[in-house]
Amino acid sequence: MKICVLGNSHAISLFKAWNSLIYTNPDHNMTFFVKPQQSLADLVATDGCLVPDNAELLEAIKLSSGGFDRVNLADFDICLIHGLQLFVPILGDEFSVAVRQLTAQEAVTNSLGFETALKVRSQSDIPIYLGHCPLNCKGRTYPGQNPNPVPYRTMVSQMIDSIRLSKTWLLPQPPETIVDGVCSRADLARDRAEPDNGIVDLSLIYGVRDNKHMNEEFGILWLTAFFEHIAAIRVLPET
Repeated sequence: MKICVLGNSHAISLFKAWNSLIYTNPDHNMTFFVKPQQSLADLVATDGCLVPDNAELLEAIKLSSGGFDRVNLADFDICLIHGLQLFVPILGDEFSVAVRQLTAQEAVTNSLGFETALKVRSQSDIPIYLGHCPLNCKGRTYPGQNPNPVPYRTMVSQMIDSIRLSKTWLLPQPPETIVDGVCSRADLARDRAEPDNGIVDLSLIYGVRDNKHMNEEFGILWLTAFFEHIAAIRVLPET
């Protein structure tokens, strides 16, 4: 399967993981089009492609993809969109089911990830998979955070149900990466001790260590689950 990956800094853990998995997954070929923060908003959908509309984004995707100056969707069997402001909202259990459903729907439709999916779908009929930004690692707290949050599985299921775009699916975070129902494992957080990813030094943007961006081990677990999923549903290119 030829897979294009569109993402921001959250996709870098997948990029690093693919470098470790490439030799054990000969049936797949992944090409990454990645730039930190929200820069992929500047991709323009035209002539079956997503094309960068500024020089900075052009250089970034050429670096991460190995030289491609655009995303030619005809070259791929699957599109994976990872991160890009697609967050799983963590609500307190005092909110009604209706509020949870609306919040889940807006988390999808207001994200750059879904906006990018719409661009892809306007140019191609290939299957699209969305990967949300990882849950924050255990230990990070927020002012006013509810001590009794709605479980992750409940919220992500409502997000999955809210997607109304053909051949487009949201994949949940692998369960083995989650603790306490709403957090990523602390040992999966990125830190400066990791080798250079070849795209950008995230410590220059987010500090030495943060609890939002994951490491290569997380990426391996995520991609392994992804490969198992597409194998199970037998998504094959049309002949």
